[in-house]
Amino acid sequence: MILALCLGMYGTSQAQNGWEGRNMTPEDRATKQAQRMTETLQLNADQKQKVYDLSLETAKQMQELRSSGDHDAMKDVKEKNDTKMKGILTADQYTKYQEMRAERMQKMQERQQQSGD
Repeated sequence: MILALCLGMYGTSQAQNGWEGRNMTPEDRATKQAQRMTETLQLNADQKQKVYDLSLETAKQMQELRSSGDHDAMKDVKEKNDTKMKGILTADQYTKYQEMRAERMQKMQERQQQSGD
């Protein structure tokens, strides 16, 4: 029972540290992103489907590139994704999307700094 409690606490701490996303399938990533963006940006049904499709395409490409370690290609995929996302969202939604991304990047950098200390 104590072991189960410890493992549960470890899993929770890893999820809080961002580890839960490392083993997600591209489909899981796309679903999570589409859901998060729908809630935050109030996407309509058409936008939600387009965001899912784009996120799935991007996640599959990134999964391949992570295994090859091609960081330049990963950066290119992210930039193309951003350009396509701009075509899906309204101007206000896109502005908020950029703010969300900046916040996530900042949190990720803070986690990396904390784990490096």
